[in-house]
Amino acid sequence: MKKTNLTFLFAFLVIIGSINVTFAAGFKLSEHGAKASGMMNAFTAQADRPSAMHYNPAGIVQLDGIQAQAGFGYFIPSVAFESGGTAPLFGTEGEKTDMENNTFLVPYLYVTYKINDQWSIGFSENTPFGLGTEWKGDWEGRYIVGGTKAEVKTINLQTTIAYRPLPNVAFAFSPQYQFFDVELRNKVPNGVPPTPATDLDLKLKGDTWNFGWNISTMIWLSENLKLGAYYQSAIDHDDIEGKIDLGPNTFDATAAIELPPSAVLALAWIDKDFTVELDLLWEGWSTYDQLTADSPTFEGATGQKIAQEKNWEDSWTYSLGASYKLNPMYELRAGIRKMNGCIPESKVDPLVPSQDRWYFSLGGGVEFEKLAIDASFIYLTDDVKELGSEVGDYANDFGNPALGKVSGEFTEVSTVIFNIDVAYKF
Repeated sequence: MKKTNLTFLFAFLVIIGSINVTFAAGFKLSEHGAKASGMMNAFTAQADRPSAMHYNPAGIVQLDGIQAQAGFGYFIPSVAFESGGTAPLFGTEGEKTDMENNTFLVPYLYVTYKINDQWSIGFSENTPFGLGTEWKGDWEGRYIVGGTKAEVKTINLQTTIAYRPLPNVAFAFSPQYQFFDVELRNKVPNGVPPTPATDLDLKLKGDTWNFGWNISTMIWLSENLKLGAYYQSAIDHDDIEGKIDLGPNTFDATAAIELPPSAVLALAWIDKDFTVELDLLWEGWSTYDQLTADSPTFEGATGQKIAQEKNWEDSWTYSLGASYKLNPMYELRAGIRKMNGCIPESKVDPLVPSQDRWYFSLGGGVEFEKLAIDASFIYLTDDVKELGSEVGDYANDFGNPALGKVSGEFTEVSTVIFNIDVAYKF
């Protein structure tokens, strides 16, 4: 597997940034600042913390001197699967399987510097994409690609140059260097009939680094009304190099995935004590059309190819957030978000069991002369129900009618997210 020589700083960021979670838009993560999360990420037109580096980098022109922000999100996902009993060798009708109880810590770091009234620069590290689902090794979905474990880990290193040509207009350009790591595990049927004791273990793992960019703007339409807009490029990880392990055997493999572009348009009304913002987000998930690993040696030895059609769709998300200053020091926040699903019903699988989602948030902060401490709480609920009709067709996938077709529905799908961070003005 290709190795990249990194500085000590990059190595440190790999350690703190390679965190996997799930239940975001597809497997995108949006909770990268506690103030923004308290307003359910309706923050693109405000962007008045160093976390603007994530939500709208043009906003860093508002930040005087040197400022830094560091914190984390803590994710607690929950989901279960209730069998339809149509693959009788592996599950009976009504049998319930809980996803393994995993929690995830996702850190982030931002630093900004205002050079003068027109120019500002910034640096950030965060985890914009992540996936972490794990199921028991003997459950009936274990033969689906990634059916026992699926992890996606990313690190996004970003620098920003922001320019304010007029008092009411700012622009920013941000090149990015992104690490992408994937690990998928599932079982392969072996024996007649196959059992958990005779199954073979299959693991696919690989990683790569690639470049992306974003552009953004902030416009002061009036004393109280601000507009924010942001476009994030797709990042094409077309050179993932790794290995496939099948039992005691190892095979070289390559894979590719294009992470989606996205765009945000936002309006914020900011009064003395009260702020309200509405954000509209588009995400181009149609870039994720298949999950494939190429390995001529694996295919030659097994006669099998690791390939799954995904055919995800572009999605829209609507966020509304508000904040109220109790006094110059304390602020309360709340928000709501409706996210349209990007996964076709026929393609819903145990890696990302998701459809339309609702988010609800509460938050608050305390601000001193140079120090600000913010915290937020988010509850996410998902409308996903049935396992996709094109997923888990073992009879067709393995050429054995006796294996049947997995069916059933996902239940108890929710996630709780806590964010806390500290911002400091030097």
